[in-house]
Amino acid sequence: MKKASLFPLGASMLLCSCSYISHTVSGDYHYQDAENYQPLEGKVSLSEINKIDIGWLSGKIILQSEGDTLSFYEEEVKMKKYLPLYYRVKENTLSIHYVKSLTTNQELQNVDKVFYLNIPKGNAELSIDSVSGSIEAKDLQISSLSLDTVSATFHATSLDCVTTKINTVSGNVKIDSLSSSAVSIDFDSVSANLTVGTEDGYHVSFDTVSGIFRSYQSNEKKYGSEKLHITADTVSGSVSIVKPA
Repeated sequence: MKKASLFPLGASMLLCSCSYISHTVSGDYHYQDAENYQPLEGKVSLSEINKIDIGWLSGKIILQSEGDTLSFYEEEVKMKKYLPLYYRVKENTLSIHYVKSLTTNQELQNVDKVFYLNIPKGNAELSIDSVSGSIEAKDLQISSLSLDTVSATFHATSLDCVTTKINTVSGNVKIDSLSSSAVSIDFDSVSANLTVGTEDGYHVSFDTVSGIFRSYQSNEKKYGSEKLHITADTVSGSVSIVKPA
């Protein structure tokens, strides 16, 4: 995916490097190669997909890993006019956008929906760029996760992912429990907080202006086996290690 600006209107001063969505100053939502995308009709099931790129504006995204088939669908929530997501499959990559390219800002004001994505347990790479709303994950098992948001929150009840990279302005991140034997989390935020549940040891590198580090195990940023590696850079956002839920 080529770099683009995520921010609508005056939000460009925010310190997020979101790369997937383009939203112009004129208010139109657009993205490149739009002619190669097709509208969602019902539920779609695919095989042999190992990379997923999602560009989302608002609403809710629900993720899970179950079975051996990738599938996705969406539900509208009190929308005056349903505007479906658009998607493209190229080689082994699935790309998804919130709505059709060149949808106007006025039309977007009437859009509210929930997106469901099931990813088979395995080595898939998942990348999500989202402005606002929430992202929820249940028993998600993938090789890598990249989140790039403005204020969208992320909550995982169980995450099995070797490498996780999160870039957010104010969207809090909470991971109730980690399933991988060795995990790396890279967290950049302005005011967002990171909370991770683990019983394993950890090594936290934390660069912050006014954020706070907390752990139920130790006041030190290194503890035990150091299976969990966290690199965090925030202005006022904090990092917390808690007991797994």
